[in-house]
Amino acid sequence: MKPKKSLGQHFLKSRFHLRLIAKNLEIRKDDVILEIGAGEGNLTKFLKKGKKVIAIEIDPKLIEKLKEKRIENLEIIEKDIREIDLEALIKKYQINKICGNIPYYLSGFLLRKILELENLPEILVFLLQKELAQKIASKEKENFLSLAFKLIGEVKIVALVEKNHFFPKPKVDSAILKIKFFSSQKPVKFKKSFYEFLKLGFRQPRKFLISNLKEKYPQKKLEEIFKTLNFPLNLRAHQLKLNQWLDLFKKIEEKK
Repeated sequence: MKPKKSLGQHFLKSRFHLRLIAKNLEIRKDDVILEIGAGEGNLTKFLKKGKKVIAIEIDPKLIEKLKEKRIENLEIIEKDIREIDLEALIKKYQINKICGNIPYYLSGFLLRKILELENLPEILVFLLQKELAQKIASKEKENFLSLAFKLIGEVKIVALVEKNHFFPKPKVDSAILKIKFFSSQKPVKFKKSFYEFLKLGFRQPRKFLISNLKEKYPQKKLEEIFKTLNFPLNLRAHQLKLNQWLDLFKKIEEKK
């Protein structure tokens, strides 16, 4: 079948990497797994040992191929993921694992949707563009995505996947990203406020952090807080680790 360029279709051919994605979902018999962009079922067939698989696919021709796999515990939703209320879907089916080979044009949208969820799954395993996966899993130079996901889970790159393992071959390599979400989460209201704070801090990454923050907070108060926390005034956003961001956020909230 000829892949559709408009849908960013690049099918993973490597059985080794398909099995690796399934293995890292840590599938149990009572799991309900959501697969985003199931295609013709190359990954889906490795997920069937769970209780149920909910497969989202927009391409009717691929859905026909998927049906031919005759996976008994499979339910197919023929829809664009961007038109689905992900929160409602998770609640309806009690989904606790999410996976997918995510097209580049959808990755930003899906990552934002995951961060907005009130009911997080236990585990998420996405096959993403390598550069994006490395950005999320970064341990050296922090960024909004790396900090946002570290707040809610344990993030790691399971494996890099070379472009020649796909059909058609994409322009860049990919990576399998795994996020194991913490069983105990901070309140939704806190997360929303903290994410907005992070966005402000990274608004212009090349500027000093205090310069970004003073768009919303008085500079004098910021300087006092930076001094209390032993942060230099020429600090940039990427230099702070998550616990330091949380300390800074707490101090600023206290001074309101």
